[in-house]
Parts: sequence; structure tokens; C-alpha cells
Amino acid sequence: MKWENLERSTNVIDKRKKRNKIIGAIAGLTAIVSTFIYGPNLPEYINSAVKEDNKYTAEAKYTDEIHAEFIKAMLFITEDSWSKIFKSKNLTYKNTNLVLFTDSITSACGHAGFDIGPFYCSGDSTVYMDLDFFDLLSKNLKVIGDASQAYVVFHEVGHHVQNLLHVLPSVYLRMKKYPEKDANNLLVRLELQADCYAGIIFNKSKKILEPGDIAEVVNAASRIGDDWLQSRSGKVMPDTFTHGTSEQRAGWLLHGYKNGTMESCDTFSQPDTIIKS
Repeated sequence: MKWENLERSTNVIDKRKKRNKIIGAIAGLTAIVSTFIYGPNLPEYINSAVKEDNKYTAEAKYTDEIHAEFIKAMLFITEDSWSKIFKSKNLTYKNTNLVLFTDSITSACGHAGFDIGPFYCSGDSTVYMDLDFFDLLSKNLKVIGDASQAYVVFHEVGHHVQNLLHVLPSVYLRMKKYPEKDANNLLVRLELQADCYAGIIFNKSKKILEPGDIAEVVNAASRIGDDWLQSRSGKVMPDTFTHGTSEQRAGWLLHGYKNGTMESCDTFSQPDTIIKS
């Protein structure tokens, strides 16, 4: 991505501490799984997945400070794009803050440690992100490149959009009324919509995309599908899916990119939530 000359968001709050933690492979995969799977209980397949992908190592592309600048640029893209989209619908977009942290952080959603990874808290309308997550994303799941990292930012801001449109609180209330399987299905639709919204931002950012960026992002979405992650341990449990399969995640991301409209991202009216990639 050609991002160096982009404007930077002024809504990034740096709460990083001096680095003093040891980062292990298990913590790395915990971060990626927790980021994209809602809830406090992590599946048993984490250890097996780590053993499989721990063989891979990659050098970090950016220093911490350059990485922070990249995050600021990506957040600015979302602010500019969503402001224009909302304005076209006679709505007002309210920017989210993005907090950079290390080790742990306390938000309106509670205390979060390094093992949680990036997340959006609807309680304070803020995205929280530990930059170490991106190194672990590449080392443990072989997801490499700045476009993949932009996808994480765009996805989390997608949840902010859902919050502004009252979709997020509405779904959470509905989930309380259903058994776990049905509640998980609602959660899948919520997450796939955030993926589709991320695709919209890539659509609006075509001028800064480089050859291979979209293929890179689609690959990243495929490698964080519930079925792919669970298959690393050989035990796939569809009823526990909370973010969608690899096909669904990649498909909805690409769907948002190709269409570029919020109307195209209505995952809740789709009978099976599958959009072919």
C-alpha cells in the first residue's frame, strides 16, 4: 500500500508502555483467535494450531514508530471514507478513537491483556490495538503485508460503524434471547458484515493499493476463518463458529470491495451468509 504520504488521524491515543514482555507462540495465536472470536473461552485447538504454524518465522516490516504512523494513516482512511458515506445518506459519522497499548489495557468493556489482541469496545466507542499483534499474525498464521494489517483496522472500525447504526447493541440484545447455536449465528453475521465493511474501505482506497494487495487481504481473511483455525487441531465444530468460515470471510470481504456500498453488506438477510469469493 502506498500510504506514506497520507494524512494521519489525530484520534490515536498512545498508551504503550516500555516493552518488557516475552512474546511466545501460544500468546501469538491466542491473540489472533481472540481478536476474531467473541467470548472469554478460547477453543482447545489453539495448542495444535501453534505447533503447526510455529515453524514459520518472518521479520517485522516496520519499526514500532513507523507501525504507529501506519495505523494513524489507516484510521484516517476510515474517517475520510465513512464520513463521506454517512453524509451521502444524510447521516453524521462520529470518529472512533484508537488506543495503542502494550501488555494490558482497561476499557469500558473491562480489563484486557495482551492475549486479547485488537478489539472494539462499544462501551467507549474505541478501538484498542497492540502493535505486537501484527508480528504474531505473520509469524503464527503466515499472514504478511501492510494490506493485511490495514484489514484488521478496517474490520474493527467496521464494528464502530455498526455501533453508530445501532446494529451492534441490537444484535447483542437478541443474542441473549437465543440458545448458544443461534446466538453464534447472529455473531457470525455481525462479524461478516464488519468484513464486508472493511472491503468497502479498500474499495474507497484503490488509489493507494498496489498489485497483489487485495489477493493478500483475501488470503488473510481465509486464514482466520473458524473452520481453518479449528482444522489445525483436526476438530471442526460448526455450531461453535462465531466469525464465519474461510469462504464466508473472504467472500464477504471481496463482496464489499467489489460493490463498495453499505446496502451490499446486509449479511442478516442472507439465508446462509455465504458470498462466493
